[in-house]
Amino acid sequence: METDNEVREFFMKDLGRNYDPKKLYAIVEAHRDLREKSDELTNLVTSGSIDGTEFANKANYVNNEYFDQVGKIIGADDYKRVFEVDLGERIILVDPDIAAGIDYTKD
Repeated sequence: METDNEVREFFMKDLGRNYDPKKLYAIVEAHRDLREKSDELTNLVTSGSIDGTEFANKANYVNNEYFDQVGKIIGADDYKRVFEVDLGERIILVDPDIAAGIDYTKD
């Protein structure tokens, strides 16, 4: 899991070392929220409360929610500079078809 400093460094790599500290703080706060939601989803899928498909769909929703938040904080131009995709483009990080075939309850 990334630390707050790693998140800041990730964004400063493309946006510069002197990037607006208030925006960086807001990004870090959004990333903390993402980590919390991701941890909750991981606990649900590893306990068997949700299946792999539901996990994938919820994880993708949560991640895109985070990307949208970041876009609102830094704007479309800086967003494209960092992520190399247009703001608003949906990103699938967890393939539901692959996740459906995984037993997440095994150690």
